[in-house]
Amino acid sequence: MTVKAAATIAAASTGGTVDQCNNTGSTGGDTITCTVTITNNFTFNAATPAQPTGLATIVTTISCTGSAVCPTGGTTTSTTPVATITQCNNAGLGGASTVTCTITVTNNLTGYPVGAAIDSTVMQCQSPSKVSTLTCVATPPGNNRTGTAGPGGQSVSQCNSSGGAGGTLTCTVTAPPSQTTGLPTTINQCDASGTTGASTVTCTATITNNFFNSISGGTTGGGGGTTGG
Repeated sequence: MTVKAAATIAAASTGGTVDQCNNTGSTGGDTITCTVTITNNFTFNAATPAQPTGLATIVTTISCTGSAVCPTGGTTTSTTPVATITQCNNAGLGGASTVTCTITVTNNLTGYPVGAAIDSTVMQCQSPSKVSTLTCVATPPGNNRTGTAGPGGQSVSQCNSSGGAGGTLTCTVTAPPSQTTGLPTTINQCDASGTTGASTVTCTATITNNFFNSISGGTTGGGGGTTGG
């Protein structure tokens, strides 16, 4: 299924954005499991630098029980890079809920100009509730670090103001350096989720940037889709 700018599909993917499993689950014991794997395969187009040529593949696996209402999983494609992913925010608000969400983004970029090195921005596990077990790991290290803004910027915000008394909050981010000419990527996940007692929130976000056959002379950001940032 091709992703179009105004389309509504199972995984709620529209022109550069995936938005799913948010604002759902309000009774005790709900389970929300949402996984999205995005592979952006794009080739730089010198004539239209903001519009690379290629295909994004979006694969979602989703399972929700109880009061949680979630979309159906599946596989879709987009001719626009998927640059913004939002899922599992304000989710699993009943006691003893289980929220398990994973985002994996791989940017395979061919023929892009070589850009300046930039660092990602990460904010995770800030202002957690009084959970019994808190485990937050970021690679490179730093659960609250400000990276490089501007073209190609990449950021992850997850597990902030999440968890509840007696619960477990486990969050992992892998967001290595990129280049100013790469795809901007923004992940927002699992914020304000699992806030009632004895809930379990487990969220993982991973960004991988692969540059192939890069060319010299680049200084600005590559195309990130109509809604990327």
